[in-house]
Amino acid sequence: MITFAERLKELREKRGLLQKAVASDLNIGNTTLSNYEQNVSSPNPEMLIAIADYFDTTVDYLLGRTDNPDPIGFAGERDNRLLQSFNALSDADKALITEFAAFLSYKSKGHR
Repeated sequence: MITFAERLKELREKRGLLQKAVASDLNIGNTTLSNYEQNVSSPNPEMLIAIADYFDTTVDYLLGRTDNPDPIGFAGERDNRLLQSFNALSDADKALITEFAAFLSYKSKGHR
C-alpha cells in the first residue's frame, strides 16, 4: 500500500516544486515537510487537510485509501448534485426515491 510520504513527494515532484516552496506556502518548516516525505513524522489532521487543498486532491488519496487524486471525480459532479438533491428531501421522499432506485436497478438487470 502506498504511504502518505510517497504520495506527498510524488505530488510535489509532479508539479516541479521544491520542498522549500511547498513548505513556505504551507507555513511550515522545510524540515517538517522533509520529515513528512521521509515518513519520519506525520501531519496533524488540520495540516493533512491543508496539504490536500494545496495539491487539489483528497485526504483519502494522500493516505492511500484511493488511487483517484481528483476531488470532484471522487464521486463525480453528477453524483454530487444527485446526493445534494437527495439530502434536501424529507425522510418519506428519501424512502420513495430509494424504493424507486431499487426498482430501476432490478429492471435494468433484465427483470420485468
